[in-house]
Amino acid sequence: MEGRRLIFVLVAAAGLVLYLWPALRAPVVLWSDSRLDMAWAEQGIGLWSPFPATAREVHPIKPGYLLFLRGAMGAFPWAGKERSAVIVQSFLLWASILGSSLLLARRRGSAAGLMSCAVLFSLLRLRDSASAVMSEPLAAALFLPLGVIALDPPARRRSIPVAALAVVVLFQVRPNVGGMALLLLLAGWSVRKSWRQALLMTILVGGGVVLCWVATRPYAGGESGRATAGVLLFGSAEYYWSPSLGAWPEAEPDGLSTARLRRVASNWSRSLHLPAADRARELRWRALHGLFGLEYYDARWSALYRTLEKIERTVGIPLVLAAIACSLAAGRRDGVILACAGSLLLYVVLQDLLFGSSPRLILPFLPVLLVMGVVALFAKRGGPGWECVATFCVLVLFLAAAPECASWDWGQIEKTGVTLEQRIAPRSLPQTSPATLHVRIAPTAGSARWTLSAEGQVLYRSADEPDHPRPLLTVPLPPELLRRNATESILLRLTSSGEYSSTSYLLFPVIPRPWRSGASRLLDTRLSPATDVDAGGLDWWAHSGDR
Repeated sequence: MEGRRLIFVLVAAAGLVLYLWPALRAPVVLWSDSRLDMAWAEQGIGLWSPFPATAREVHPIKPGYLLFLRGAMGAFPWAGKERSAVIVQSFLLWASILGSSLLLARRRGSAAGLMSCAVLFSLLRLRDSASAVMSEPLAAALFLPLGVIALDPPARRRSIPVAALAVVVLFQVRPNVGGMALLLLLAGWSVRKSWRQALLMTILVGGGVVLCWVATRPYAGGESGRATAGVLLFGSAEYYWSPSLGAWPEAEPDGLSTARLRRVASNWSRSLHLPAADRARELRWRALHGLFGLEYYDARWSALYRTLEKIERTVGIPLVLAAIACSLAAGRRDGVILACAGSLLLYVVLQDLLFGSSPRLILPFLPVLLVMGVVALFAKRGGPGWECVATFCVLVLFLAAAPECASWDWGQIEKTGVTLEQRIAPRSLPQTSPATLHVRIAPTAGSARWTLSAEGQVLYRSADEPDHPRPLLTVPLPPELLRRNATESILLRLTSSGEYSSTSYLLFPVIPRPWRSGASRLLDTRLSPATDVDAGGLDWWAHSGDR
């Protein structure tokens, strides 16, 4: 027992170093939403100052996060307001992991707590989120202990108001994560048939959320509806590519724009009426990319941290697959784990479909999913068993057949004269005409141009289509290429041209090894040096038909 305590202390100390070292040294990541939230927090907009009538609606006001940000920006004046916020949220994430692991150790055993602590500290994408001034790290820090509590929900009624208050606070930070926290707690009580506790929790959380909404509504202006229609519109974009949406309809004063909702319905109708192969592929991507994809983080500020980051990129997806497999296979040993894991995964898929399949939006859920997987390993009446291994193998085979779900959406062509090549194995293309090839690539803005060719035959020139809002190319395949591919491999070549700058470049998703390979960049050993991607494969597919 003393040995485990010592290991716990060492892991906690290593985790603290891992979290505070980048918080003090790594560049602070500021997005447009970050700057907007910081400005709103400083001015009290959405808290005690009204939303300016002339301001353009950009994203939802989250009162709880703005209040946190206001305090965090001034916590360490010597560091500057941006880094001060990063330090505070980094420490909170570390404390949440440690506290949740200790709580788990009390409820499920010291071995489960220790393993959870080590696994969560190794999830570097969670730590990376703390380097950005965004709400995800705070949401994850609040959600993790609630997820642990849901596995053993409190039976005493006097404990429920405290849990309800935590859920309400989380709802004010990120409503989607707060909703998931409530669902997990209700799932845990439902398995135990604790209906009174579940009803009391629902009433308290519902009342608290309504009170907060009423209190902040006079200061939220057009954001009083939490920009629901805008979020749904963004989520309906083809492969989450906002330029494909064109000009947005103006939001109505209540934040529930009828025009935007009609556009959402139109976008979904378009997706559902695609050819069968394209429709199935896009729906798979929409449902699962948020769970298996990876957000970009530039770790080149430290050679050591960059090495750790590359290791995590490799083992991250198998770790998530193992957590899912163990959680789902734990049903015969622990019904609460199965109910909570099933609810979490269903919620994640629905959120991906409705609000956009972004790994950043799903990130707060991953720590709890990993904890469920660890707890399942230590469930009563035996270990994980053959069901876990079988489920893991099925998930691996599925992802191998649908590798686009694991893509990293941050391959970049940053200048003219770059050539990317993708080797297509024999018999990977349809055997007869007509046939269509799709390649996911798109320009950000400006005059970035490119040419796609196969075995020296030009298939597409972007100069012939200067306005290209879609995130992919769709080109017919010549019959001679199909005949050639029946016996040998085909070399696709993409060459950049035109004018490039810091805001004008090409973006393409990279499917990492081992899920796909075969792509390379001429005159460079790395596939995307601008975004630190060494190798992988382009996201392409082909099917019969002329569109």
